[in-house]
Amino acid sequence: MSVERLSGQQRCRLSEILQHGLDQAALTLRMMLGGEVSIRIISPFLRPPGVCVRLGLTGALEGGLYLDLPEHMAVEMVKTLTAEQELSLLDEAARSALMELGNVLASVFVGYFDQSRGVRTLPTPPELSLVPQELPEFAGFFSAELSWSKCREKAEVLVGLQKSAIDILLA
Repeated sequence: MSVERLSGQQRCRLSEILQHGLDQAALTLRMMLGGEVSIRIISPFLRPPGVCVRLGLTGALEGGLYLDLPEHMAVEMVKTLTAEQELSLLDEAARSALMELGNVLASVFVGYFDQSRGVRTLPTPPELSLVPQELPEFAGFFSAELSWSKCREKAEVLVGLQKSAIDILLA
């Protein structure tokens, strides 16, 4: 069933379930980046232009996770992770740091469902794009705003789910 066909109560329940996984991911990013990090589901998704780390989700919860960062925020995060002050997002080290950030986000997110529900899901290897990309078709998208106290800009985390994943989470 697609998200559009869900009742308001089912949509709300699904959003709450996904929010728990995003909360766990925010705690981990807070440890990596320092400062305060929050990831809160919003709607509709904004899809700002910027740096995008894409990961597929395979296993029980099929879908995808997208970390869409404004360029300035991406640079500041890389500086924090690598302790490099002069960098370019074209540098291999910077690209690797951003992909690892996306990998951690996705791994902790799906790990929450593995631990809390016994639903085994794995992220695919991350891909990085410096230009906006078309999103694949999913039964439903959930958008979350990522804020980091060390940067005024906000990023977006998109969670795309296939019908089977929605059914599993609502069961």
